[in-house]
Amino acid sequence: MSDITSMMSIARTALMTAQRSMSIVSHNIANANTEGYSRQRAALETNSPAEYGGMLFGRGVSMVDISRVYDPFIEANLRDAKSNFAFYESKGTILANVEAVVNDLATEFGLSFAINDFFNGFQDLANDPASSTERDSLLAKASVMADTFQRIDERIKQELTSVAEQIDALVVEVNSLANMVADINQEIIFMENRGLTPNDLLDTRDTLLRDLSEIIDISTFSDSEGTINVLMGTGIKLVSGTDVTEVTLQGPSLTTGSYQLISGGVVEFAGRLSGGSIKGLIDGRDQAVKTLTDIDVLASSIYQEINGLHSAGYGLDGTTGNDFFTGMQVYTEEDVDNTGGSKVTASSITSLSALTLDDYTLSFSGPAVYNVVNSNTGAVVVSAGAYTSGAAINFEGISVTITDTTGAPAVGDIFVVSSTHGLTGNMEVAITDTDQVAASSTLVGLPGNNINALAMSALRDAKNTDGKTFVDFYTSILTEVGVESNFLNVNLELQEAVVQELSLNRESISGVSLEEEAIEMIKIQRSFEAAAKLLSVADEMFQTLLSIKR
Repeated sequence: MSDITSMMSIARTALMTAQRSMSIVSHNIANANTEGYSRQRAALETNSPAEYGGMLFGRGVSMVDISRVYDPFIEANLRDAKSNFAFYESKGTILANVEAVVNDLATEFGLSFAINDFFNGFQDLANDPASSTERDSLLAKASVMADTFQRIDERIKQELTSVAEQIDALVVEVNSLANMVADINQEIIFMENRGLTPNDLLDTRDTLLRDLSEIIDISTFSDSEGTINVLMGTGIKLVSGTDVTEVTLQGPSLTTGSYQLISGGVVEFAGRLSGGSIKGLIDGRDQAVKTLTDIDVLASSIYQEINGLHSAGYGLDGTTGNDFFTGMQVYTEEDVDNTGGSKVTASSITSLSALTLDDYTLSFSGPAVYNVVNSNTGAVVVSAGAYTSGAAINFEGISVTITDTTGAPAVGDIFVVSSTHGLTGNMEVAITDTDQVAASSTLVGLPGNNINALAMSALRDAKNTDGKTFVDFYTSILTEVGVESNFLNVNLELQEAVVQELSLNRESISGVSLEEEAIEMIKIQRSFEAAAKLLSVADEMFQTLLSIKR
């Protein structure tokens, strides 16, 4: 019925709606600087009209919901952009640190200078093979070069240790964030079942997802209950409604192997990631390990060539067969997936000249059958070798002894074998007596000739390491690190611009504008004042009617 009572009812709904709308504006203003907050708006709806006298009369307004101003497309793109940015940033930081360690071009304190200076020392000795001064100088330069190798090894390992700690911490954070998302999903289900729209919870969940995406690349999809399901990489389950599949980490040794991320204790998925800090750290760590491995090869090549010539020459004291450097040894590592009971019990270098300086994979195709494959070239070195527990396995200057400790080898068991691994950090000068420096190629008429010193000096320009000179090989290592570091920096800048643009787009849609809220506040205030005036007028009309009846 269209009467004064209806007018008062309409005024009442307008007053209540204005009050509630003002509360929403107040909430927006209070959270103007809250990270991740999406501004809210009152969703108003005209009340169903009432029929009277053949006409429909309105019955005021109702607030039917509080909506969140939000664009899911921009939010998803922002998460992806942050994930890519975090990947480039974390990997780039590692390579920048490694580059700072190895990049010594045009300096007198780097490895390139130390290598050249070392070989120049042999040339100086060749000019005066009997000089104790030149011999002292040579040994000092050799020590500087060895110390430089060790310094590089130490600093790269420090970086690798730091990376390992970061990855450990990030995996813990992934699980923590996943559990928080699942908890919020539970709260959202409760709210949705009551017919409520939990806008603030949705904002909190989006913030958690953005934080999660910076650590590991994710994709999400919603279900009918309003919960978010989270997948990692190419579809690895992390959050399913209120359930979380825990991520665990299986770390390799400091300078070998690869990190494994395991979902639910079963699925390994590190290779299925494409973004996030964890992926960047893993890739950066692998690049740093490769750099150190290449420097190991360089150190081993110098070791092999110098020791080979020096041990064939003669010192002033008439001795021969003396190594110039020490530190090379055979490194072996058992694959983590081995199930047999055999272990490496001994290993040694049997022939320095026979070493290829490549790594090898020794695998078992049966309890008594082994194969050796060159890991660098893929060439089969030993095919179907007969295995005997405790018997030496010899190939290309290396001897490895495997013994059945708790049982025979299992099919598929693998052992990695390397003659170069770790030499960068272990290389030292073996000669302590200057008279033992073998400058001569003959024992006759010592100090004899300078032929051996000249031969060792000539190694500086010989292409003995992957078809390159020692310094050129090291330069190629620097170039590889530098090119990759520059590539990451360029992409980091591009991705930063994408993140900034998407953040601005999100802010323009979901962010709180104090100017807009002030305008909305004034509009609501005027609406409230008008509704109050309407109620006052309706009351006066009602009082007039009452006075007529009296």
